[in-house]
Amino acid sequence: MLERLRAFLTRQIITDVPDEIAACQECNITQCVEANFRKCPNRLARVAALRALRNQDEAAARPKA
Repeated sequence: MLERLRAFLTRQIITDVPDEIAACQECNITQCVEANFRKCPNRLARVAALRALRNQDEAAARPKA
């Protein structure tokens, strides 16, 4: 019973950080001006790397003809 309660609470509270803002944790800035957010090199590089990894995973999962 206690394990089910813990699992329920975990699902309600803990969520994944979106790729677009995961790099913001490195800057430790609680509020970022939108213009800076859009041009942020850390954020853009991280999003590009994650997309490349996702594309590689999808390509590897496709059946080869």
